[in-house]
Amino acid sequence: MELKKQKYKGYEIYFYSDYYSELGKNIIDKEVEIVENLKVTDRNYVCKIKYKGKDYILKEPKNEYKKIQRKIMTFFKKGEVLSTLINISSLKSNKEYFSIPYLAVVKRKFGMISSSFLVMEVTNESDVTSESYIKKIVKVRYELLENKVYHGDFNLSNIMLNNGKIKFIDTQCKKTLFPKYNLNYDLLSLEESIYREEGIINRFGIMDFYKKDLWYYLAYMRKRLKRGKERVKK
Repeated sequence: MELKKQKYKGYEIYFYSDYYSELGKNIIDKEVEIVENLKVTDRNYVCKIKYKGKDYILKEPKNEYKKIQRKIMTFFKKGEVLSTLINISSLKSNKEYFSIPYLAVVKRKFGMISSSFLVMEVTNESDVTSESYIKKIVKVRYELLENKVYHGDFNLSNIMLNNGKIKFIDTQCKKTLFPKYNLNYDLLSLEESIYREEGIINRFGIMDFYKKDLWYYLAYMRKRLKRGKERVKK
């Protein structure tokens, strides 16, 4: 597939299918229906929209242009929404485990991102805490080793079920030079979120997710160090 780009009213619309170019223009012109606001925070805005009778998820990562350090870095980078569109669309296998992105829209000022949004397929949140689904999630995460990609925020709130099929959301699906390290870090994050559901904070490394080798211990030490820094800040 060839990535296409179109300029419209100061925005850059990126897409693979021409159909989604028109969707991007309609969102910019505010000519789509907002069905439901799903997340409204200082960091992100996520909502469900409707266009020509079909529902989509729209995500605006506000942190990228609100935090000055991250905004400056966008001068040198594609940015979150475009990276997500390219990285997931270019997967050669296991693409079905990710929420499908349809288009990315970016606006820049002085070369830095000042606004952006991503449009994806709708995923339906449901219970993924049962033991059988946790095992399936772990199995799928191991399968992603062949793609050398990682999630980065691999917790229960970012794992959905569509008709019994696992879908990962809120990830740029970045490539890594150390896939086994990132595998273990993702699984530590998953385990931590499972315990958090039970009201237990900062617990991980106990379940039988891991082959406890060098990559595991490196990921474990980083996770411990990160949690220690967060406690100091509080």
